[in-house]
Amino acid sequence: SHRADAPIDDLFQLQDTLTERIVSSLALPLSAEDRHSLDRQAPASAEAYALYLRANQLMTDSHRWDDARGLYEQAVQLDPDYAPAWARLGRARRLIAKYEGTQGADLLPQAEAAFRRAFDLNPDLPIAHDLHAYVEAELGRAPEAMTRLLHRAATRRDDPDLLAGLVTMCRYAG
Repeated sequence: SHRADAPIDDLFQLQDTLTERIVSSLALPLSAEDRHSLDRQAPASAEAYALYLRANQLMTDSHRWDDARGLYEQAVQLDPDYAPAWARLGRARRLIAKYEGTQGADLLPQAEAAFRRAFDLNPDLPIAHDLHAYVEAELGRAPEAMTRLLHRAATRRDDPDLLAGLVTMCRYAG
């Protein structure tokens, strides 16, 4: 049992402190790469993170995808360096482009741009690799996506997001 106090406006620092204590108490060895990856996934803005979480919830209802996209767009405006929000924005744009026909026709290139931004910020973000693979498949690049994910899986064998994308790309690539 540990106690940690923090002001309400510093919840992310509290989260980092608790995470470090939990990892330490479990005696889990974190490589420098693992620690760097965790640091890169933390949002800088609590408000952006709240928008991100609300958008994630809305994405579970296809009738709310436009609302979710708007929240992701607000989140990346508030915190333009938060790679997971860019990846989820890419997914929202892709789904709208795919399932809303002419209304979302111009969104597939915008989805690709959101994923490029996510990769610029964090080239190792597993969820971005998984979700981007679907865009690649819809653009006729499933074999290339499969190859990319296979190379990544060689060093990240226990990454469920990466493996999920790989399974899908294997199916698309035949």
